[in-house]
Formats: sequence, C-alpha cells, structure tokens
Amino acid sequence: MIYDVIIIGAGMGGLTAGALLAKDGLKTLVIEKHSIPGGYATSFKRKGFWFDSVLDAISGCNNGGWIWQALKRLGLEKEIEFIRLDPIRTDVFPDFRFDVKADIDLFISDLQSLSPKDAKGISELFSIMKELHHVVMTLPADVVWRDTRIEAKYPLFHKYKNKTFKELLDEYAQDEKVRAILCDRCAFMGLPPSKVSAIGMSTMIITYGMNGGYRVKGLTQKFPDALAESIRNNNGDIIYNTKVDKIIIEDNRAAGVVTEDGRVFRAKKIASNISARKTFFDLVGKENLKHDFIDKIENLLPSVSFFLVYLGIDMGLKGLGLNHSIGTYPSFDIEATFSDINRDICSPNASFETIIYTLTNPDMAPKGCHSLILMTKAGYDYKENWKGCKNKEAERLIKMAEQIIPNLSNHIIVQDSATPLTLERYTGNDKGAAFGWAQGIDHVGANRLQIETPIKDLYLTGHWTIPGGGVESVVASGILVERKIIKG
Repeated sequence: MIYDVIIIGAGMGGLTAGALLAKDGLKTLVIEKHSIPGGYATSFKRKGFWFDSVLDAISGCNNGGWIWQALKRLGLEKEIEFIRLDPIRTDVFPDFRFDVKADIDLFISDLQSLSPKDAKGISELFSIMKELHHVVMTLPADVVWRDTRIEAKYPLFHKYKNKTFKELLDEYAQDEKVRAILCDRCAFMGLPPSKVSAIGMSTMIITYGMNGGYRVKGLTQKFPDALAESIRNNNGDIIYNTKVDKIIIEDNRAAGVVTEDGRVFRAKKIASNISARKTFFDLVGKENLKHDFIDKIENLLPSVSFFLVYLGIDMGLKGLGLNHSIGTYPSFDIEATFSDINRDICSPNASFETIIYTLTNPDMAPKGCHSLILMTKAGYDYKENWKGCKNKEAERLIKMAEQIIPNLSNHIIVQDSATPLTLERYTGNDKGAAFGWAQGIDHVGANRLQIETPIKDLYLTGHWTIPGGGVESVVASGILVERKIIKG
C-alpha cells in the first residue's frame, strides 16, 4: 500500500505528527517496534501497582501550551485530563527544604526572602529568563536561532544563546541556596550548570513557573493511547512489534520503508521519531549522506540517562511532609551531583528524585499503598556490566531514600528497576539517552539536527531534533513536522 506519510516510531513526537496528519486527511502509517505507543511516556503494572516508566511533571498542558494545542486540534482536550501540581516539587538539602510554588511571583518572592542581598539580582534574572522564554516559545523554532533579525530585535537572546546557565547565574545570584534551587532541575536537562544551555534552562524554569507542571489524571499511558486511537479513527494505521530495517532512497528522496520481516511500504513523506544515528546510519545508510553531515552526527553527544527503581510499598506517608516530587541533594553544590555518574551513581555526591505517583493518582496502587520511583542520573557504560550490579545499586538507592522515607526498605512489596540499557532496549534511544542529544550550548537550536534533513521528504521528530528533550518539546516537534509536510 502507498501512504501519504510513514512515521517510524510511536514516541510522543511521532504520535503527535501522525495524529495531526491523519486528522488533515493524509493516509498515515506509524510503525513501532514496541507493543505499545508512547516511548518514555508509557505505563506498566506490577502486582496491582501501576508505574509511569520515567516521567515526572510535564509542561505545555495549559491553554496555549504545545500539548494543549495538539489536543485541541485533535478534539481530545476534554478526553485527556491533567492535574496541575502545586508545589511543582520540593527540594531537600541538609537541614533545609524548599517548595517550588506553581506561581512564578511567589517563587521569586521566596527566593528573595532567602537572600535579601540578591533580591534585585533575582528580579533582574527572572526578567531576562522571561524574555528568553518569550523568544523561544513565540517565534518559529527552526528560524529563531538562525535569523540575524532576531539578534537585533532581541539582544538578550543573542547575548545568552551561547552561554551556560552558570554564566547567567554568576551575573545575578550569589547565594548558594538560591543558586542550588534555580539549578535543581539540571537533572531534567541532563547537564550540570556549567554545561547546560542558559536558554534551555531558562525556558524550562519560566515554563513551569508561569504555566505550571502537570500529570495526566489516571495514567500517563492514556495520553499516547488517545493519540494512537485518533490516528486509527482518522483512517490511519499503526503497526506494533515491528522494526523498520531500511528507508528506501531514490534520487536522494525518501520513498518508503522496508521492515525487518521484509514488508515494503511506500510513501510520499517519511518522518523518523527514532534515534538520529539509527535513522541515518542504519536506515538511510552512510552511502547516501555527505561527509560533513556524517561528521556532524558523529560529533553530537547523547544526553545522560537514568537508573530507576520502581517500588510498591505498603506504608502510609502522612506525617512525613512529602510532596509528589522530591529532589534530594547532599549539598548546595549541584555541579558536584554530576561528578560520579559514570563511576559511582550512588556516591556521597549523588542527588536523586523521588516521584510518588499515588499522591496525585491514588488509584495507581492498592488501598493504603503507594507507587513511587527513585531516580538518579547514570552513565550508559557504568561499571561495564549493569546486569551484575543492578540489584546492588537498587539497594543503595533505597537506602539513600530512607533519608526522607524512614524504614522504606521494610515496606517494599513490589520492586523493579531500569538501567540505561533497559531504556535503550524498550525505546531504541542510543545509550538510553533521556533527552535525545545533550542539551548544552553545542547541542541546542541551530546546533541541533533540524526537522528537515538532507534527504528530500525525510523529516525528524522527537527529542533528536528541535526544540529538544521533554514531553512538551517533542509534542512541539510533531506539530512542526505536520506543518512542514502540509506546506509541502
């Protein structure tokens, strides 16, 4: 069969593009190697306990956000309900806790109260971050980093587009507590303050501060399931448990795909939501690429991955002062929390996240019980043999979590874990990368792979292209792909 569009991979970017294109009336096929859609936005069940695979809070669910835009266009805005989180998270440091409120003015005020001497600088810092956020969120993502007119109209964007978040902070905030809180979500950008993009970090802070953080009511899996159902309801097709083996290239144009079992599907346009290296090196083939493009891909670095421990526990959490999302840090030095991720992920320098789903979605566990994830940053090649050390590292991470949940290890009735290898196996992301490419200044904006590729009629979607990592960003990439395909 000949399709208008074939999408490789049913991650959230691919699903968004597929659902919108099918809604537009294009005959659309999505091919997915896993048995369910969603990529990192999937859910699974263990002995009565439900878990979301990786996600914590997501952004873009507010009126006008990228996720809201997609659901509105598809008529799904009432089908998928979101829970707005307040506080967005709690940061736990030695002898100090801080709630990140879901109101940017209260957040700023709380930071200024921590350090009156930095009050003016904090105010100026947020003004700058708001402008950076405005540029990124309102101007076309594929031109904002390249159009020289942007530099003249938005000089602050031009000033900081090649700076790290640490360089931005150094100008306006000196207090160690304030700096640590502002860097608390570096883990969700995948890089320490000295390497993460000032633009990317500012955009995330302001997005959550102004528009909120959310969870899907029920299970995250409901979101990709709804997109998949929308594709089918608009005469599109989805094939699961199937890997694409090759992209057919004719006259430097993507003309179809061949699956691992030998089936051939032809199309006018192809969009790949899978790893960029697999897309170009395995499916397209280096023989169809120019050397400078091959070099560009080989020089781009995948982002950090995670080690995760999934726990079903039979204990109440009242009286512990816990919120749905907690970041625990051994000191105010966020930079140091990245120092051991390739050799000792549970070292004294390590930070970790505790995500308690049942504080927002109580039906994810049996009555009186809770489902939670412990998560810490991890390098792919850690200790060479993840299988041999996985259980030991899980026990170490559980012991660390007893700082905030005393006696946790005595109340575990379900335990599972995922390493970077696990994430790579289920999603196909190179080295279990959590955010596609790393999100430093050399890997954002114009430096990232773009949606349109050197192969005619082949597009990228997902976190290996712009805007970057995170659910809202990959949904945005799906919208951008749809726009380009419709424009021809």
